[in-house]
Amino acid sequence: MINKTFKPLTNVLLGLIMILTALPLTSFANNNPEHPTNSDMPELEIGFEFEDAPEIEVGLEFENTLAFEATDDFISIAPRTGAAPSISIQPSSTTRTVGQTATFTVTASTSSGRSYRWYWRNSAGNFVPVIAHNGASGINTRTLTQTNVTMAMNGWTYQVVIRDSANRTVTSRNVTLTVTDFYSDLNWFYPLRNAASRHISCGFGSANCPQHHGIDIIRNGGNIHGERVYSAHAGQIMISGWGSNNTGNWVVIRSDVNSPTTGGRIVSRYIHLDSVSREEGRVNRAVHIGAVGATGNVVGNGHLHFDVNRHNLQNATLNTGNAMNPQRFFPNIRFTGQTSNLGM
Repeated sequence: MINKTFKPLTNVLLGLIMILTALPLTSFANNNPEHPTNSDMPELEIGFEFEDAPEIEVGLEFENTLAFEATDDFISIAPRTGAAPSISIQPSSTTRTVGQTATFTVTASTSSGRSYRWYWRNSAGNFVPVIAHNGASGINTRTLTQTNVTMAMNGWTYQVVIRDSANRTVTSRNVTLTVTDFYSDLNWFYPLRNAASRHISCGFGSANCPQHHGIDIIRNGGNIHGERVYSAHAGQIMISGWGSNNTGNWVVIRSDVNSPTTGGRIVSRYIHLDSVSREEGRVNRAVHIGAVGATGNVVGNGHLHFDVNRHNLQNATLNTGNAMNPQRFFPNIRFTGQTSNLGM
């Protein structure tokens, strides 16, 4: 509290006018989502104390410090010293695929004691603070990091508020996270054309097949034996023919696409075939490569075991640590039976 006694009443009125006219206009600007009102402007407290008239005591208190000078004849108020925070490099929007990491970075001008706070726009259209969970970190730094992005995050909008030690703020432009589904964007061809051949008798890591790293496909209400099998994608046929007493006849195709998470080419395998119709070499998408059978270690009339691996196989042995859920590659196919969640 700064106290000053003024004898002439006219000097008090003159002083109050000078106070109001000297306040910086920027104090009334508000772009801080934490404060929906004009609370960034300096707080001014004036007290009147009558002693022996006509003396008046004026007390001034400034929350956001301004330079203050007073005499018997005048009051002088100057704006805050030092540059207010500003942004030299704005954050940029980014596009990531499911499972990848997204980052947003801002660069601020020199300003003493600056701090950062990241916000995102919720479903109600309001910006609320980002919480450090579900893969989000750096919420109070110049770089916000979001790991393991999901399709639910597609379209999320962010901004960052920078504040200096004098409580002055600047807000960045809005930036957007775009998330694409790598697997559905590949546009794989479902290897069986009969609409009834979408029933899974043993799913990817399902309850009754906990160590199963693919899907066993049968025909719902019919015999699938002999149905044609087609290549799900273009690539190189690495193996075509007899594999072992476990796999029977099989075809292994290495695609032209790398996994977005671990690197290495994505490989698909078609197992327990009755016969194969393509030799090793280049193959296009949706090409007839064999027929469903019951060769190898199979019970009953047979099924198509189909699995996907994200590893550049030098041989056809499946690295189960890199197995991928085949259902993810066919988002438009409605499977029945032992379906599983769409984990990696």
